[in-house]
Amino acid sequence: MLNILKSKAMAVGAWDTMIYMIDIPYCKEMRLLGASFTRTVTQSGDVSWARLTVKGRALARDVYGSDLCLIHRIQ
Repeated sequence: MLNILKSKAMAVGAWDTMIYMIDIPYCKEMRLLGASFTRTVTQSGDVSWARLTVKGRALARDVYGSDLCLIHRIQ
């Protein structure tokens, strides 16, 4: 059974958002298994990589600020 309250639809490419399929609302962006999807592949890649780089930089800042020797920082 499809739960319409938990479902989302996304218009990909030139899809007309005025056409409703079983009353599921359209969204401009959705996340699925941690990856972001948008209307184009380029935007999807940009959004996904932006989130990953922000997380990576935050982790690097945390490690840089901690009191570790050089070997432990490299690990």
